[in-house]
Amino acid sequence: MDTILGATDTLPSSLEWAMVEIVRNSEVMKKMKEELERVIGNDRRRMIKVSDLPGLKYLAMVVKESLRLHPPGPLLGHKSSEECDIGGGLYVPKDCNVLVNVWAIGRDCEVWTNAEEFLPERFESSFVDVKGSDFRLIPFGSGRRACPGINFSLTMIPLVLANLMHCFDWELPDGISASQIDMQEKYEGFAITMATPLTLKLVAL
Repeated sequence: MDTILGATDTLPSSLEWAMVEIVRNSEVMKKMKEELERVIGNDRRRMIKVSDLPGLKYLAMVVKESLRLHPPGPLLGHKSSEECDIGGGLYVPKDCNVLVNVWAIGRDCEVWTNAEEFLPERFESSFVDVKGSDFRLIPFGSGRRACPGINFSLTMIPLVLANLMHCFDWELPDGISASQIDMQEKYEGFAITMATPLTLKLVAL
């Protein structure tokens, strides 16, 4: 039940954050559409399938970058099974509840260049993945306590984004610029969501 409830919060939230970052960065949207036309074609009625996703390399980078800046769950809860000295004067006793701040890790300027900027290209020649093998990017956690819905999420997020970008054109409402979008966050349910829901205008094709 926790898995089902978690997905109802985190998946829509992840999609909304990805959409807002794409809309705020016109060059990212342009590159996504160019890749979709190159790989999928110009037929807007042609729905993108799971089997198409491996060929959409830039889309995968966009998803990674969105998950870096906007992890579905900002804090990962763990409980220490034994005492541990992790260095730097930090000691974790046995049976201690530990919260891993994934949000802060993804924005650490000592780990990421231009950490606050949305730059999918940073993953172009990088082997960093989001499945828990690299502690610089662990939006779904790592090891035995990793999110059980990771494979579902890593399929649905790019699939929905690809279809939204391929089948439709999107704009901000009249009178609103990218710099005016409210990027404030709020913690709701299992996820960090936008404090002000994203509003977009569907452009007639």
